[in-house]
Amino acid sequence: MLNLVHILTATLALSAGVVGITIPANQTEGVYTVTTGADGQDVFVRIGDITPGPLTEAAAISGPGRLGRRATTWPQKTNPICPEARYLKHYDFYDGGAWQGFYSSCQSVGDTRFKNGKAVYAFWGGAVAYMCSYQSNPCNVQEWVDAVNWVQNSCRGVDGPYFAPGYLSIPAWKKAYGYANSETSFC
Repeated sequence: MLNLVHILTATLALSAGVVGITIPANQTEGVYTVTTGADGQDVFVRIGDITPGPLTEAAAISGPGRLGRRATTWPQKTNPICPEARYLKHYDFYDGGAWQGFYSSCQSVGDTRFKNGKAVYAFWGGAVAYMCSYQSNPCNVQEWVDAVNWVQNSCRGVDGPYFAPGYLSIPAWKKAYGYANSETSFC
């Protein structure tokens, strides 16, 4: 019994420090990086705008039911996580701009490496698309597309125009790709 108490205490202590990133209520839609400042507060830097419009050709291959053979060779222990959190709007993620904003920004930064504890995300309406970096990592468009496909095939909750959030945990690479409701925390 004592071991169980120690495990629970350690788990609570560790999870208490993990709050995640929360988009400020007054933040305008766009693409951002976020780091933790010296004072322990999140520092948000806008790196791009989002122009809603038709998705790229790569978006056409994305979506539930179209997983097929992945182009990315994922390391062992990579798995989709489906948190019980607020759903996001299909329109805001796909048509409104979060998906396209993230895709375009990820593509434009190329081999830029995001340092430990840094995230890049695209925020549009009620949706956020993101990459969390827990060591120096590049944002890779093919990984993003493959991650979204895998997560959507695993996190299948749908409620009218809303669908379930999720992310792909990639422990060996110390990074994650995901999407969530913009009013909930991520990373």
